[in-house]
Amino acid sequence: MLRTISWQQFRELELMYEIEPFGEERDDWRMAHFMALVANIAGRDPKTRPKPYTIKDFVFDFDTVTEDEKPKQSVSYMTMLINSWIDVNNMTLKEN
Repeated sequence: MLRTISWQQFRELELMYEIEPFGEERDDWRMAHFMALVANIAGRDPKTRPKPYTIKDFVFDFDTVTEDEKPKQSVSYMTMLINSWIDVNNMTLKEN
């Protein structure tokens, strides 16, 4: 799509997104709103959590994950995953 639109059309899309976001990020916020509503109606005990849940309690901010927080995978674990994938694909090929 980006190869078939002009720079002006692309800029219009950027401006429209600033006014009314669309796509995955918008869907994340919509689902977080729904989850906060459900949690406050059905899942919140006022005795243990006096303040209601907010939308921000359910939105995952991808930009806040640091390198230290990312799970580490050893080379042997990655090798095991790749070998498992190869084995499954080889079995599938043999069956066909």
